[in-house]
Amino acid sequence: ALTEVMCSVNEGRFLAINRSGFREQQWFTAMDERVRVQHRPMHGKIIKVGEMWVMPDGSYLRHPGDMNGPAYQIINCRCISIVVEGSHITND
Repeated sequence: ALTEVMCSVNEGRFLAINRSGFREQQWFTAMDERVRVQHRPMHGKIIKVGEMWVMPDGSYLRHPGDMNGPAYQIINCRCISIVVEGSHITND
């Protein structure tokens, strides 16, 4: 159930970020001992909105918990992506 809920939450965040007007997003882990080895190096990584996350093993995710990703990357994942402050597109 946790996996399904987090995947749904992150899908909603993904859609909102893509419509937000921000240009960059950042991967955030729970920063505790339960973070999987594959996700530890992702913490703090920044990509452009609309790009795919490239995981350390070479797999791709649209967002943390992407149901289209490999099961070993998403089961019990608690990671999220957030917008990068200051990367908002302005009309200056």
